[in-house]
Amino acid sequence: MKLTGGQVIAKELRAYGVRYVAGVPGNGNSAVLEGLNTPGASIPFIRVVNEQSAVHMADGYFRACGSAMAVVLPAKTGIFTASAALSNCLSDSCGVLLVTGDRVSDDATAGSTGSARPGSGWDADSACGGLKRSWKVRAFSELSQAMHHAFASVLGARPGPFHLEVPQ
Repeated sequence: MKLTGGQVIAKELRAYGVRYVAGVPGNGNSAVLEGLNTPGASIPFIRVVNEQSAVHMADGYFRACGSAMAVVLPAKTGIFTASAALSNCLSDSCGVLLVTGDRVSDDATAGSTGSARPGSGWDADSACGGLKRSWKVRAFSELSQAMHHAFASVLGARPGPFHLEVPQ
């Protein structure tokens, strides 16, 4: 059975114990939002007014429950709107997974047989301003590895906000 990228993300979120996802729906994250409703994942999506609200909600959830909540935004530009909330998460060691959309890459359209292009992985350009780490997924085959890195950072010895950028 073939899975979409959104379904893989949703199943990985469920496997790591994520019970809720907050965010702003949009064109860049529609596949992830569809994946959240797949059988076996079915993670509730909480729609918020803006990006900062979603991160504050995930921050509060981590502080209250000790487990991670994911935030899904349509584009990487949402990080700038949420930067104050992300800075709070970083300074207080609160684990939040931030998933944003990106334009479609050639490898992302290749399905499960796509290979990683040079430069895949850690994204130094966006690992700033309130983020502990950032990973840019450029191929379908990278999703599981990227999710593993994300949760090692989000739930590790010193938790913090992790950004995962995935193609549409």
